[in-house]
Amino acid sequence: MSELTNFVAVCNEADINNDEVKEYNFDENNKILLIRQNDRIWAIGATCPHQGAPLVRGVLGRGRIRCIRHGACFNIRTGDIEDFPGLDSLPSYPVEIAGNGEVRVRARVKDLNKIRRTKEMVEYDQTDERIFLLVGGGVAAATCAETLRQEGYTGRIIILCREDILPYDRTPLTKVWQVDIEDIYFRDADFYEQNNIELMLGVEAIKLDSTMRTVSCSNEQMITYDKLFIATGSKPSKLNIPCADLRNVFSLRDYRDVQAIVHALKPKTNLIFVGGGFISLEFSSIVINKVKSVLVISSNKYPLADTFGYEIGERLLQLYREKGVQMKMESRVKEIINDDGLRIIEVRTVDGYKYPCDVLVIAVGAVPNTSWLIDSTLPLNSDGTIDTDMNLMTVEPNIYVGGDIANAPILPIANQRKNIKHFQMAQYHGYIAGINMAGPIQELRAVPLFNTTLFGTYFFHGGFGSVHEISIHGDLKRLKYVAYLFDRDGNTSYVTTCSYDATVANFCELLSQGKRLHRSEVVDKSNPHQWMDKLVDTRRNRCDC
Repeated sequence: MSELTNFVAVCNEADINNDEVKEYNFDENNKILLIRQNDRIWAIGATCPHQGAPLVRGVLGRGRIRCIRHGACFNIRTGDIEDFPGLDSLPSYPVEIAGNGEVRVRARVKDLNKIRRTKEMVEYDQTDERIFLLVGGGVAAATCAETLRQEGYTGRIIILCREDILPYDRTPLTKVWQVDIEDIYFRDADFYEQNNIELMLGVEAIKLDSTMRTVSCSNEQMITYDKLFIATGSKPSKLNIPCADLRNVFSLRDYRDVQAIVHALKPKTNLIFVGGGFISLEFSSIVINKVKSVLVISSNKYPLADTFGYEIGERLLQLYREKGVQMKMESRVKEIINDDGLRIIEVRTVDGYKYPCDVLVIAVGAVPNTSWLIDSTLPLNSDGTIDTDMNLMTVEPNIYVGGDIANAPILPIANQRKNIKHFQMAQYHGYIAGINMAGPIQELRAVPLFNTTLFGTYFFHGGFGSVHEISIHGDLKRLKYVAYLFDRDGNTSYVTTCSYDATVANFCELLSQGKRLHRSEVVDKSNPHQWMDKLVDTRRNRCDC
């Protein structure tokens, strides 16, 4: 039986222009995306494998298409994933142009009725004595491991995972009530076994000797490595007041933390969050109807104002109060009161207010999990991060770092180093580190973007830089808007949107091309998004705000 179907005529060559994307039916069960660029026509899968968004609405860049929902990018020639989130690639389809201009496409039989494709991986070779050690059980290490096999590395791959469960996606933990751990695994156990990726679950790295190329582990084992990728993530910052270790006082970082908090919550619970960041706001929005009361205590005037700007922060404050969340702003916790030395009953703030409390969640930031490296020769910055070069290599030969601990180059600010604690950035780091550890050299072109969901409203945010001014287009009150945040020179540092809008994806694709967007390009209130027509390789996806 042939591995390929027969060719199917889907359109005429004249039906699709350069820099245009169109969706066609390959058969009654399969849709394909035709993309024409530089007078070549390519065919790939029509649906983003991350969460099923239609890519016909995506942003076409130079040789790739970006999903507008979460920003994943796919090569238009091969369908391979090149930026994240997500692990899987798109099917790609051979194309031929007939003499009469008819565009014909055929499919690999194994790709039919599938929206995702896992890139081919080389097999482990027992004669290859190299050991690549990946420290950390998050998305950076998981992506690095897969990339190593995809890039031709045939030696041993060992992942040290502090948690005793398979690597999983942490992003739903504060967005979905009682998520099932099996639903958020990146891959199942069979995948790691089939690709000879060794997982050491429940094992932490406790010491690095870069001279001897060894890592000592919490299970008293010492591993000698040839190359090392460190992606140990971050750990919750502590609240430096007495009684912060009482029963029913929690931090929120991993699956076990969430399970413990959910177990402690009852319909009569008075729940308090300390900290006004994403963890507190996301989790409070899904728990508000499951407990007696929810209070957020924050030292800021408005929630997330440092990220979205004061105007949007003020609207978020209003939203949370409308939804029944008590918001105690510009305040701090002074004292935690208990009744028996074990259980919390009350929280007092510095301005003298008292609040009943049965469960306290401390979410006041995170610090890099690098304390185990203090006595090593690997230099740590004062904040615990580690500097990298454009390839994610450190000053120590054959040691790479990524994710929350990396102080790495960021493209929008001329590749100055910054520490970005975003899921998408951690995954991109794992991908780039895997490529460079395997042999080919690929430099970072890091453009940060992230998303959050608050009370069912989707926020998408991309870019990086300082903020001096904000320009909001649309209806902020109805939470349907696009906002541009400018630095002092008028360059756009960030674009943020509410609802599934293509503007952020366009902006990130623009930044990935090494370009900038100036305030003068968006001041026209009648058409603030005209810059998409001449700065990005597409003429689609204007906002209809």
